[in-house]
Amino acid sequence: MQKVIKTLIILIVIILLISNFACVYGAKANSDIKGLAKNWLDLGRKEAEKSGGASTKKWSEFNNLAGILWGIGIFVILTCGVIIGIKYMFSSLEEKASMKENLKPYIIGSIIIIGALGIWQLLVELLDKI
Repeated sequence: MQKVIKTLIILIVIILLISNFACVYGAKANSDIKGLAKNWLDLGRKEAEKSGGASTKKWSEFNNLAGILWGIGIFVILTCGVIIGIKYMFSSLEEKASMKENLKPYIIGSIIIIGALGIWQLLVELLDKI
């Protein structure tokens, strides 16, 4: 039985090694790729300046606020998680059982914070296009 398993493993390894060959066909790299990229970025900036107005500035301020709140929310979630983890490590068996029950509100609160901020940021980005 051992010989059969070893031979099967060897055969599988050989088949995997043989089947991993891939041919890559590439063209000569464009020597002026930086110039093309700069032209493309400049074109995008010009288009943004043409279509940019007062409404875009309003939504960008909301987007900045959403980013700040996102950072604060993640910081609070991580800080609470670390505190709960440290308490869990240094608690007795009875306290560990009660802490597992108290973990449900932490998880639900984390989902609510991330979900609410995610929805808000999604709405700001969608309304920014209008």
